[in-house]
Amino acid sequence: MSCEESSSSSDESNSSRLEDRVKGDPHLTCNHRLISRSDPNSFEDSSEDSLPLIDNLTINRKKPRSEEKLLLCKAFTAIVFLMVTLLLLFYLFFNHIVINADRANGDRFSLGSNLTSEKPSYQIFLDSHNRYNLYWSLDYDSETILFELKLKLLKDNDWFVFGFSDYGSVSNADLCAIWFDRKRRLYFEDAKTNNESVVTLSSDTNHCQFIKAKQIRKKNILYLAFSRLFDTCDPKSYRIDNGTTHLVYGTGQQSGTFGLDNVRLFDTEHGFQRVQLLKPQLYSSKSSDSNRSYDELIDFLVENVTVPSVDTTYWCSLHRLPDKFKSKHHITQYEAIVSESSKHLVHHMELFHCEIEPELSLSSWNGSCDDVTMPKPLKACKKVVAAWAFGAAPMIYPEQVGFPIGGSNQSLYLMIEIHYNNPEFQSGRVDNSGIRIHYTSELRHYDAGILEIGVEYTDKNSIPPKTLMDIRGYCVSECTRIGLPPDGIVVFASQLHTHLTGIKTWTEHIRAGERIGEINRDDHYSPHFQEIRKLEAPVRIHPGDSLIHVCRYDTSSRDKMTLGGFSIQDEMCVNYIHYYPRSDLEVCKSSIDSKSLGEYFDRLRSTENQNTSSKYSVADNYRSIEWNPKRIEQLNQLYQTSPLSVQCNRSSGVRFPGFWDGMPTTTVFDKRSLTDGSISIRKGCQLSVERILPNLDNGDDYEDEKFDESITFEAYKRKLPRWKPIERNHRIDFDHQRLPHHFSDANEAWVSSENLHGTDLKHRTVTQSKIATNHFGKDQHKQFDQDSESIKEI
Repeated sequence: MSCEESSSSSDESNSSRLEDRVKGDPHLTCNHRLISRSDPNSFEDSSEDSLPLIDNLTINRKKPRSEEKLLLCKAFTAIVFLMVTLLLLFYLFFNHIVINADRANGDRFSLGSNLTSEKPSYQIFLDSHNRYNLYWSLDYDSETILFELKLKLLKDNDWFVFGFSDYGSVSNADLCAIWFDRKRRLYFEDAKTNNESVVTLSSDTNHCQFIKAKQIRKKNILYLAFSRLFDTCDPKSYRIDNGTTHLVYGTGQQSGTFGLDNVRLFDTEHGFQRVQLLKPQLYSSKSSDSNRSYDELIDFLVENVTVPSVDTTYWCSLHRLPDKFKSKHHITQYEAIVSESSKHLVHHMELFHCEIEPELSLSSWNGSCDDVTMPKPLKACKKVVAAWAFGAAPMIYPEQVGFPIGGSNQSLYLMIEIHYNNPEFQSGRVDNSGIRIHYTSELRHYDAGILEIGVEYTDKNSIPPKTLMDIRGYCVSECTRIGLPPDGIVVFASQLHTHLTGIKTWTEHIRAGERIGEINRDDHYSPHFQEIRKLEAPVRIHPGDSLIHVCRYDTSSRDKMTLGGFSIQDEMCVNYIHYYPRSDLEVCKSSIDSKSLGEYFDRLRSTENQNTSSKYSVADNYRSIEWNPKRIEQLNQLYQTSPLSVQCNRSSGVRFPGFWDGMPTTTVFDKRSLTDGSISIRKGCQLSVERILPNLDNGDDYEDEKFDESITFEAYKRKLPRWKPIERNHRIDFDHQRLPHHFSDANEAWVSSENLHGTDLKHRTVTQSKIATNHFGKDQHKQFDQDSESIKEI
């Protein structure tokens, strides 16, 4: 055997023994495997540490004998082996990553020399000091998000957790944990927190799919890329949807020997950030013409307003367009301009066109909108041109659509209205905020409009204290039939709006009495993050369609009635729908009929000895009621069943002709598939079927037929008859997620196997809505509601 062959054989033998020793290390569990068993390029250390090198060997320069040659060969082999061993140990102990064991990572992203092969689509700072940066890109085909964290840690071995929770608390959070052991080996694992924010590492899941990491030790900067599915199919895991996502983080110094178990995040540096992670595919790419050279800009700002030291102020400022707007232009984009010194006081802004005769001249105004001295013609400034609320991004119109402004028969006056929210009664704050418009004289194909749907700004629809309640506003079919053009309208964006107690909101699309979809939904809604959001696909609304806008309120922290109204302490329930082509219908909202509400107050007085009467004001009546679970449920039923007072208004503020008081609520026949609503059923999730009951109308005899197995969608489709009734307390589990059904007036809900297995399955969803659940110690009269999928129709 030659010296080279001996060296190679010895090297392979020793490498094999080293690998066996690594595999046998009891500390390296199936969830904490050494990087030597994964991609050796997964972790890079940019420190300039170096190993001492052996420069030369002093050997006998005389002609060696054969024994000396053999000895020299063995010495050379030993030195080579020693050097390889030292390099390997250096790599293992100083540049080591331990990742979860479930190697379901065969479909990981293909990466080049950088952490990500492409520039991330979106980015956000997690903290106010810009030390923790998040970048992400979307893959809708695999329903996966590629995340990259850039962390500037205080020490190079600090731990860091990142993840999701319902409303931004670090308790009950779903996390990805990054931590170092005492040998500076880096670990990346799933983790969760309990009610007290105590961290527990999850050894049996691998939802945080490690990709690659890089550390710059001299600067204490760590880069880490990983991926996560939108829906992991784990009922204990957070499901990422296209509404608001509350990102949470925490960080601290490693104190234990191993892991992060029992770390309490409330006691460490932690925080959260709100964001919409799943941006619609249709609008993910940047707009190529939003900054065209022939687009011009104009600002509508209030001027040196000293914000009043009161809770709520609506400030109005009148502006006149330049004379060139006597010819029609198109708005292509708008965004907010908010003064730095008062940005925490500006709650929302609206820009209105004044619907007056074009030759009429108006006096200037820069003052409170409620001032009795404000000129009366300004009351006609009610045509919405632009709407912005705290947290909203710039509004960029589709390429074929522009919002019309100006024209020979149009007034040149617009009014900016700003809602200041000043709960701490701060004084001396000067504001110059407003809205910036991008416009062009090259008209686009369609004029855009804004339709306001939801609940009227009135105290008739109010929320009792200590409760969870849904309030519905109806845009009835009679209004869309008279107000929309014959071919209908196409909705491409919407902005959901409530005040402080709103926690969830969505709009249901009804046609011929059946729910056919939704127009925007936010299951983790925050009044502090109100964006104008593009829809995943345009939705066409036909004349005769109905819209039901629903807002869920949580008043568990309030002791008094929350009234509907304009104050930030009052409540609103609105969806600003952006659509084309523009119509004359601007407001389609409702409230409970005044006569029905008065009868309710009289009935409480006569039957329950409450100090209420139809002769008193609505606000006084609500404040006089001694609320308990029974009365809360009575009011909830009253809201759902009583006739309506409907606002079906033109842009001038005048109602369309018709009888709009005492109208019935929209009737919905709820034959929907199991996958309607808001819990995503991802392709690949398993469907556990417990029992399918008989179709009693057809005399089918399946009552004792039971299934207790997990099967795929296609297997389920073969088992399920075309239509099957499901009894009231039956449940069907999607990977053990219990899905209640809606039973408004019937004892059965219907399941269509064709609807369940549609071609657009990954966008079909299901949810439950608990209505009027109180916090008096026991939930009573629980009802459930399902909310349907969005129909993607042009």
